[in-house]
Amino acid sequence: MKIVFVVNCISGGASNVIQMLATQYQRLGNQVDLLLYDGIDVPSRYDLSGINIIELPQLMPKGVMKSYKRIFYQINSVNTYLKKARPDLIISFLDNINTITCFASWNLNIPIIVSERNNTLALKPAFPWNNLRRIAYKRANMVVVQCSIFADFYNGYFKNKTHVIPNPIVNPKIKRVAQNRSGIHLVAAGRLADQKNFNWLINSFARIIKRIPEAFLTIYGRGEKENELQSLIDELGLSQYVTLAGYTTDVHDKLAQADIYVMTSVQEGFPNSLCEAMAVGLPVVALNCHDGLQEIVIDGQNGYLIEMNDQEAFVDKIIELSQDKELRTKIGKQAELVTQKYSEEKVIDLWNEAINKVLKVR
Repeated sequence: MKIVFVVNCISGGASNVIQMLATQYQRLGNQVDLLLYDGIDVPSRYDLSGINIIELPQLMPKGVMKSYKRIFYQINSVNTYLKKARPDLIISFLDNINTITCFASWNLNIPIIVSERNNTLALKPAFPWNNLRRIAYKRANMVVVQCSIFADFYNGYFKNKTHVIPNPIVNPKIKRVAQNRSGIHLVAAGRLADQKNFNWLINSFARIIKRIPEAFLTIYGRGEKENELQSLIDELGLSQYVTLAGYTTDVHDKLAQADIYVMTSVQEGFPNSLCEAMAVGLPVVALNCHDGLQEIVIDGQNGYLIEMNDQEAFVDKIIELSQDKELRTKIGKQAELVTQKYSEEKVIDLWNEAINKVLKVR
């Protein structure tokens, strides 16, 4: 079987998951293409040597800048590629990319599964993408969401063909490393964008450092808010304590060096970085941006969920964990069990079920 996986680029949570799926299905003997709408932006953390990578910008005319013209050329270029590639199945991630891919394959007899990667109930594409998505998803044979609560988007309009598949959590080769150094190391990861709410985190850390002077914070990721966040760090006098460390492919190794993982996102789908931190044995403190997080974090058992924008509770819980090494170890050990619940094997089984269902009704 030939499968085309479609996503924006190499970096990011959705891209990491789709690369994992692509490599898994390639190992199973399938012919796999990976179509990147924005091209390769960073090195992959996966071995993609057996996968045919197509960078869409290389298929399009140079200098296509205006958004409406770019979308037109994207649809046309993807359509041309699909006619030539003749895949047996398309699996596409991310709402706007899903929309374009559906239109590009509209008159082609190719089954397509589209996967939403955010909280579909709260985070909606801006006009006209929201309306276009509703039309485009009529072409999709299946819509995948990451948590059961997300299946009701568009008032349940697509619920009859919606399938719930969480992200896989890789069992890391390295676990949390006991540190001889002094101090408490907080870590966060994600795109430096408004959605991740890192400005709120940095302001909260300014309160933490007053009570735990030996604390420091590292944020992994890159994005459009980098300069703004660095300015905030400098303004608060935190340059010795807060580091914007950029993108890393050694995520488990970096997480294993820390003591506590923090997540302050205003919106998430299935939070990859949070789960990766739990997998290496870190206690996590996260803002409860949607009820689906309760399927992952059991408050007080394998981590802590804090009500949105409750800075006092957020700071207090981090202080408590910082001052109690035994509690950090206890919560961290429970957090590791998340790899059993969302193992690669279990999630691949769910994808196999979804794929077989789509191909049977072709």
